[in-house]
Amino acid sequence: MFSLDYLSLMEFAGPDAGTFLHAQLSADILALDTGQSGYACLCNPAGRVLGLMLVQRCAENYRAVVAASLADALTDWLAKYILRSKVAIARRRDLAVVGLGSGDCIDEASGVIAGIGQARYALVDPPAEAADAALRADRWKAQELEAGVAWLDEASSAQFLPQMLGFDRIGAVSFRKGCYPGQEIIARTRYLGQLKRHPFHLRLETTIRPASMAPVQLLADGEQAAGVVVDHAVADGAETVMLVVARAAQDFRPTTLVWEDGSLPVSAARLPGLNPQEQATT
Repeated sequence: MFSLDYLSLMEFAGPDAGTFLHAQLSADILALDTGQSGYACLCNPAGRVLGLMLVQRCAENYRAVVAASLADALTDWLAKYILRSKVAIARRRDLAVVGLGSGDCIDEASGVIAGIGQARYALVDPPAEAADAALRADRWKAQELEAGVAWLDEASSAQFLPQMLGFDRIGAVSFRKGCYPGQEIIARTRYLGQLKRHPFHLRLETTIRPASMAPVQLLADGEQAAGVVVDHAVADGAETVMLVVARAAQDFRPTTLVWEDGSLPVSAARLPGLNPQEQATT
């Protein structure tokens, strides 16, 4: 068990919590059973993703894992739309979001939220900092990125449609539910095939740390595409995993990343695949 300081917890309490979130988020929140969790996007009216949320339905309320750097902004944004809804929104600063390894056991009082694949998050009192906490958190983040999960930050918030980030491929967008902010633009992009920027998940056999939204060029077989780095993580202290959104065709497979003044070989490049649940519902 180790802290994931880049994540935070929001809680939604009250009899209207479910219907409120369902009306504001891109996923089918009301389809969640008690204890079940799923990804969702909070978007602005232009369809741009303000932040990714991992939402779990609890016995009497809902909670969501979000980027710590965006938690206050997302709380303030949602609070504007409460109106007459009977829901209270709170940021739970008293609980830490931690990553659970395969051998980690926690008591029943600690909440466990399931992410994609084997990823499990727990909500606990802030644990003591371990000597290798930063390394383990970076490794965890690299696994998130490879699974298609990018939490965004202040620089990348409100910059992309969900499809540009591949969030439709991790079940964060339902195309069968009712309206929510940005829904018309997101649906039109899907059905008219107008997406010009696509997500590319890259692995480099070197360690670099580009800033969020840093401009890059992707090269492949004499072609090039302009893009930006959405997020990155260093895996095992030796390789860099990153999500790049580039103006390129979906089947573009870059072999070289140009960043600042250097050209770096790309050891792997792919798009995230649809998970089984999303294949069945979209």
